Amino acid sequence: MENNYVLLILSNNRPNNVITLKTLNAYGFKGNYYIIIDNEDKHINEYQNLYGKDKIVIFDKKYYADNVDEGNNFDDRKCVIHARNACFDIAKNLGYENFLVLDDDYYYFGYRYDSGARKIKDLDSVFKKVFTFLNNTPTTTIAFSQ
Repeated sequence: MENNYVLLILSNNRPNNVITLKTLNAYGFKGNYYIIIDNEDKHINEYQNLYGKDKIVIFDKKYYADNVDEGNNFDDRKCVIHARNACFDIAKNLGYENFLVLDDDYYYFGYRYDSGARKIKDLDSVFKKVFTFLNNTPTTTIAFSQ
């Protein structure tokens, strides 16, 4: 199970600035990923041209907005909750049991200690270990700090 995971990178209106993907490449990430955008994004074609249509997943933002109480009286859908909620369906539709949701602006992955920080050397190994832990405990969600 631990190898059956995918990274879902949430992005919106900044196809030329998906920093997380550049960071993953710099860390030697070898796993699978998709960039998640909504159907209201004005730059869909740019995303597809830059990263390939096969790496872009487009979700219906209004559909997910209509299925959650955003806690406001507006209909502008300017929040990331819809993308985060869509990830559960996206991962399942792609055939993945496990997924990690990342924003598009991560420039560093590391460990933090009272005495400082250390860059992660093998990101693939960390992700696999996290999913191994997840699948061997009653835990259903794990969060990394940002």
